[in-house]
Amino acid sequence: MTMSAKLLFSLFFLLALVAVGHDIYIWYNSDDYPFEFAALGWISKKYISDIHQMVVDVLTPETFNTVLTPILKIPAFFLTSGIATGVFVIDFIFRKVKSLMPEPKWDNNKNTKFRR
Repeated sequence: MTMSAKLLFSLFFLLALVAVGHDIYIWYNSDDYPFEFAALGWISKKYISDIHQMVVDVLTPETFNTVLTPILKIPAFFLTSGIATGVFVIDFIFRKVKSLMPEPKWDNNKNTKFRR
């Protein structure tokens, strides 16, 4: 993997682990509720409610509901693990395409003299 792909993959993989750890923590401390993955919208309302409300006010509720609500319904674990998988797949395809490209031919003649 390239260095930037490793960094992005590690970041989103770590975020996926944090998200599922948060979900397990919430489930463990609940009163026998069934396990659920937390959606991004619930997380934003619970932990950054002021910023969430500010975004709703700036975008107007109609725009917020049509544009951001479908995105905020996605569970955080699935979004972050999907992005990590996407980074891995894109890097894999990039490396395969790069390996199929012909390498440039360099003049390896040691007798070549360069003028300065």
